[in-house]
Amino acid sequence: MALSSPGTGNAAATSSRTSAAPAPGRGLLPLLLVGNTAMYSLYIGVGGILLALQVEHVDPVHKVSNFGLIAGVSAIFATVFNPVAGALSDRSGRRNPWILGGGLAAVPAMFLLGLADTVLLITIAWCLGQAVMNVYQAALTSVVPDRVPTTARGKCTAPRGPGQTRGATPRAPPGGPAPARLGCRGGTHVSCRGESVGCDHR
Repeated sequence: MALSSPGTGNAAATSSRTSAAPAPGRGLLPLLLVGNTAMYSLYIGVGGILLALQVEHVDPVHKVSNFGLIAGVSAIFATVFNPVAGALSDRSGRRNPWILGGGLAAVPAMFLLGLADTVLLITIAWCLGQAVMNVYQAALTSVVPDRVPTTARGKCTAPRGPGQTRGATPRAPPGGPAPARLGCRGGTHVSCRGESVGCDHR
């Protein structure tokens, strides 16, 4: 009879499952990079640059208070939708429908934001954008623990950093004089992209 402590068998089984887990496919890292780039393009490019310019164009006098109101209300939507969408995707056992659905739903939300000409409409459109993008983010973030063994997760989470940088950099020039002259609408329309490219083949 082999002698072992009660936890030894569980630890060995866990180690065995980890070592036996399939390595991530070659296409997963590029897809994670593209998916994170698309996500941060909206969060940083639109939320950090274009949205402020659009609020200023609509009401220059109260731009600070209006932007604070929009940011605060949309943060509530983000806080609620992220864990809820994550829990629902866990229950469904699939990530692709949530990534695809959130990414596609962000496109009309951004078009609505580009057409908004009042603070109320901007608030509604940006809250919708935050809601659907947090559905997208929750599912995209879960791809790594779902598909990658623990020994390779550091490598597969690396695209998040470059994705954040690349997502912010291309949107910085549109935050300059051109969107200001266009009332920010043109810049917001340009920001619409296919976030669904981050699907994980699942």
